[in-house]
Amino acid sequence: MPFITGSANSLSDVLTGIQNACTANGWTLNGQVLSKGPCYIQLAISGQDLQMLGGTGIDGSNNLTTPGPQPARLGATAVPAPLVFPLTYNIHIQTAPDEVYVFLNFSANCWQWLAFGCSPAVGLPGTGNWYSAISSTGSQTNGLYLTAINTGGFSSGACVSGALFAQYGSWVSGWCANSYFHHGLDGNQWSNPEGFQSYTVGDVDAWVNAIPMMGRLPNTWNGEAVLLPILPIARRPSNKVSLVGQLGHARYIRNDNLADGAIITLGSDRWKTYPWAQKNAAVRNGGGDITHSGTFGVALRYDGP
Repeated sequence: MPFITGSANSLSDVLTGIQNACTANGWTLNGQVLSKGPCYIQLAISGQDLQMLGGTGIDGSNNLTTPGPQPARLGATAVPAPLVFPLTYNIHIQTAPDEVYVFLNFSANCWQWLAFGCSPAVGLPGTGNWYSAISSTGSQTNGLYLTAINTGGFSSGACVSGALFAQYGSWVSGWCANSYFHHGLDGNQWSNPEGFQSYTVGDVDAWVNAIPMMGRLPNTWNGEAVLLPILPIARRPSNKVSLVGQLGHARYIRNDNLADGAIITLGSDRWKTYPWAQKNAAVRNGGGDITHSGTFGVALRYDGP
């Protein structure tokens, strides 16, 4: 579980850092596409953003086959704050299952991130390949929408959740999705670029099944940050759902009592914690059109210093 950190003065430095970290740890780079097993991820700079797109393979020209519906991205146009250089990157390369997490730290306490990997779920028609980033390709990027309570949808202008597989409550719009999963169910290849609340067959989300616990954390007895599994579920016909994956090396947390980058030790496991964008304990439950992430964060399996 290598952990790589370094400094970047440009998006090109960030991209090179990710590519070098991956290829040094079992991934192959062909053109702009990183691959390992059934996981194919294209990373490319577009304007002032680093865009990511998943696929099921590559052709003879190193172009993705069966690409995802649209890219996810980070960069100057991502919400809630554009990147400022120089910055520090933190890269977690995980195996069994293969997952990669990249968190960029800038302006002291601001963060942007991207992640990709393959689900170990058995019996899926698709590859289980997934990818996600802090922002979507949408034009409405006034702020984030993050909440621990089912409030029924985005407020005006707040288009992106800003968290991994947290698309519940989205408008029915391809603008808003920032997480995609190749499940192959019900005639779909990739999950739809829509919100989970719209109940479109093929949508994938993990936040909705964490909401009941999210509002009850951290532990009121001792203030600890309980680690919640991230379990992507897909909408199926007849108002049913199916579990399509389980992220092996990431957990949802509430970071009320944790500094950015704090380490949680549980038995032999260590977890490094990050906010999804910027911690704000004063508005801990988030909301719509926000430029922070309340006390919503993630814990990543960690074996660094």
